Amino acid sequence: MAIRVEGTIDDELRLGLAASGVRVVGLDEPGATALFAPGATIARLTELASQSLPVVTDVEPGDFEGLTARVRAGVRDVIARPARAEVLTRKLRRIGPA
Repeated sequence: MAIRVEGTIDDELRLGLAASGVRVVGLDEPGATALFAPGATIARLTELASQSLPVVTDVEPGDFEGLTARVRAGVRDVIARPARAEVLTRKLRRIGPA
């Protein structure tokens, strides 16, 4: 599985994704099945969700208003910050082909 990332992810997350079989590809590279947009604004998430790839983003734990706003923006799924590779991988596998 390959994903695009709009935003910044740390090396630990990148390595954890790789260990789980998830490749991070450039924004203009083909083959991605989803887009992870950590820290994106609601306006940007709305724009991203209108494109072809399903979008996963993050939110502070317990921020139910933020979670609701992100879902209304059209994202496919939301994970708690800080993003953990095993949680993100599980979400990605649910929404896209392996």
